[in-house]
Amino acid sequence: MIYMTKEWYETMQKTDLHLLLKVSKKAEVFSEVYFKDLYKREEKKWLRLQKEVSETKFEDIYPEEFYTEYSNDLPIDKSEFEEAKKAYFEQREQARLYFNNQNS
Repeated sequence: MIYMTKEWYETMQKTDLHLLLKVSKKAEVFSEVYFKDLYKREEKKWLRLQKEVSETKFEDIYPEEFYTEYSNDLPIDKSEFEEAKKAYFEQREQARLYFNNQNS
């Protein structure tokens, strides 16, 4: 990736905001006001996303219920279901421990 200036490069190493920027006719001519406005809008969107992520509950990602009737569009038998259910709850418990460690 080519960066405009050394300062721009250093800023982009600290943030992901530049990834969602789009080409605009207004950007053809330098305008500090336009840049600041655009940056603020993108920053607000990014912060909103971070807030949504931080408010996500564990149960939204790994629900208590486990159900499936098909695997690769084929019905599964009872033993496969029980194995899949066991694997899901093991994975869920590991994720819960990780999730709790990250949030404490």
